[in-house]
Amino acid sequence: MIKIIFSIVLNCLILYGISKINFASIEINSNTTLIIYGIVRLIGDFLLDHILNPIIKIVNLPLKYLTLGFSSLLISTIYTIAIISITNIFSPNEGILITNDFISYLKLAILISPIQYIKNLIV
Repeated sequence: MIKIIFSIVLNCLILYGISKINFASIEINSNTTLIIYGIVRLIGDFLLDHILNPIIKIVNLPLKYLTLGFSSLLISTIYTIAIISITNIFSPNEGILITNDFISYLKLAILISPIQYIKNLIV
């Protein structure tokens, strides 16, 4: 239970820190949105690791070699778009605001991916 709460808090802190850097043009309107993001990210990580990851690895393996790893970045960006969209569904009035261009989501995925990797090693 403590591991789950710790993971949610770390997810919230990661997004909050990235929003303060403002490199990815992200704006968070409330702390409730951060908590919803942390929970959605935790559930998404669990589903991705246990259900979708074997399928994604099989499909992505040839693409990873053909695109020199760029396909992994695209998958991470699509995952980030999905997590932010689901968070905004659960908090429509005070959601996470990102400029709706793909580059902003790509920047966010580039920032979040290595930090999430380190978080997963810790937790």
